[in-house]
Amino acid sequence: MDKISYYVFLIISSFTAGRPDLLSSSSAMKTTLAILAIAGSFAMPSLAGNSAKAPAPIAPPKEEVRRALSYDYVEIGYASILSHDAGDFYGGYANVSWSPTNNLYVFGRLYGFGGSDSALDASIGAGVYVPLFRDFDFILEAGYNFFDIGDGNQNGLFISPGFRTMVTSKLELNANATVTFPEDGDTSVAVGGGFVYYLRPDLGLTGGYYYDLEDQSHFLQAGVRYIWR
Repeated sequence: MDKISYYVFLIISSFTAGRPDLLSSSSAMKTTLAILAIAGSFAMPSLAGNSAKAPAPIAPPKEEVRRALSYDYVEIGYASILSHDAGDFYGGYANVSWSPTNNLYVFGRLYGFGGSDSALDASIGAGVYVPLFRDFDFILEAGYNFFDIGDGNQNGLFISPGFRTMVTSKLELNANATVTFPEDGDTSVAVGGGFVYYLRPDLGLTGGYYYDLEDQSHFLQAGVRYIWR
């Protein structure tokens, strides 16, 4: 019972206690019913307020989940080629990769060398990545490679399957095999792999080693990678 109705009931009870003649009269009954109706009208808003449903909680905005393996980065560093036939080369490189949409990225790579001779190695292309497991991507790249050394050059298409995986929250391992189809010359195959150690989610140290099965040369590189998203 509402508090207001309860107090009104007590007042009427105390007023009519010991006087049954009041309850028997028509006017008294009307007065009593009027008082109860007024009390009920005060109680209605309270009951209506209790029956109203509470507003549904507003869900917090969803935060974008950032993938551990990013394909949006710029990388620069040191590189060298140790070859039994052509000599040794030392220089630097710059790589850029950009993913305009899910599962697709484009890239450009430029290497410049000195040492036994001057050499320039540049490639452009596109790649697809397919997440197979948690933090494990299968990748497939294809593009065009321009390699100039001394008075000659070897240009051609290439295809490169491989993978990238996070073995810890800060360490990435990767590997791939690159098959090059020169316009003039024999097909060459290079295999190798590398790592990225992430100092921060947007900054990492990189290293890699590749071996060319055709001319038995060794390729080494070490650099710094900046990831912008």
